Amino acid sequence: MAGALGVLLAFGFVLLRDARLRYGKSWVAFELTPQGCILLIPRTGDPVQGKIDRSTFVSPYLALLNITTDFGKRHSVVIMPDSMGEADFRRLRVRLRWSGQA
Repeated sequence: MAGALGVLLAFGFVLLRDARLRYGKSWVAFELTPQGCILLIPRTGDPVQGKIDRSTFVSPYLALLNITTDFGKRHSVVIMPDSMGEADFRRLRVRLRWSGQA
């Protein structure tokens, strides 16, 4: 029973952080810079700069951005096609593939 409770609590945390974007450290936006960096913008509004790792995965159905911040911390951000406009999602995928970051 304690294991099931732990799983439910973990699921609730992930749901608030990633799906509902209610957690203060939820990534609500990002910006790719011309220098090849990425700015992650959390709900709190203080952007975090980092580099996109080569382990980033890009497909027509999702983009999984693996990012290492300037402080050495790693983050993964899942971007689904319905989270941005169709043309914007395509441009993101093309840029990641052609830049050698995916």
